[in-house]
Amino acid sequence: TPGPVYVRSVRCPVPVIFPESHVMELGKGVELHKGQDIAVISSGMMTPKALEAVEMLEKEGLHARLIHMGSIKPLDQEIIVKAARDCGHIVTVENHSVIGGLGGAVAETLCDLHPCRLTRIGFPDIFMESGDDEEIFTSLGMNPPEIAAKVRSLVKRSLP
Repeated sequence: TPGPVYVRSVRCPVPVIFPESHVMELGKGVELHKGQDIAVISSGMMTPKALEAVEMLEKEGLHARLIHMGSIKPLDQEIIVKAARDCGHIVTVENHSVIGGLGGAVAETLCDLHPCRLTRIGFPDIFMESGDDEEIFTSLGMNPPEIAAKVRSLVKRSLP
């Protein structure tokens, strides 16, 4: 890629979700799970957690679409707008502040191209403590059971 690049990495093991043959394409999201009730867009190490949450919800009869966003800039605006049109509510899940990351980029896209409800799951705008990743994620509602609970409550609230 010509020009500067910013890559985030993590220190903990992350489950493999793509086959070895998968080629990441900058600016293209990947739909990992079909659904119409709500759309979840995740990035990086949060995608396996979001996938687990979506699979939990599927067993309950809630059909959430899951989109993995491999790059935030360039951002796949087309897949975001399609999810907004089809589902009407998007939840972003990221290992980052809810300000200035995936959630913010999705919010800007929705504001400009197809407004819909948006809920962002990530780090609040606070000074973060260091510690065990899983303990921090659980305390902030960022592990699969907490993500599933949040999505479930959002879908229930939007039902007539």
